[in-house]
Amino acid sequence: MLESVGYDAARGRVAELRRATEMEMREDFVRHEADLRAMLESAIRFRFQPDSSRIKAELKNDDMLAEAVRVLQSPREYNSYLQPAQAMADAEADAAPASKG
Repeated sequence: MLESVGYDAARGRVAELRRATEMEMREDFVRHEADLRAMLESAIRFRFQPDSSRIKAELKNDDMLAEAVRVLQSPREYNSYLQPAQAMADAEADAAPASKG
């Protein structure tokens, strides 16, 4: 197509860009494999499983749930969220690494 309109020199560049793009896409698929798999699994579950089964399976990969469980397993941190703002500030100060001086 390019050569028919007089762009013979561009044909090589187009092929080079196509190869580079394909290589970047492959790298992206490898880099984001876990996320892509999770999204595909979710889409398949959505299509074929009842909502309760799908939700239960998706909770295994839920970062917010994992953080909530972590807080619940730390009584001191959990209790700090139940205290007034000053108590929270004190708890955060206790959790911060001591500065060298």
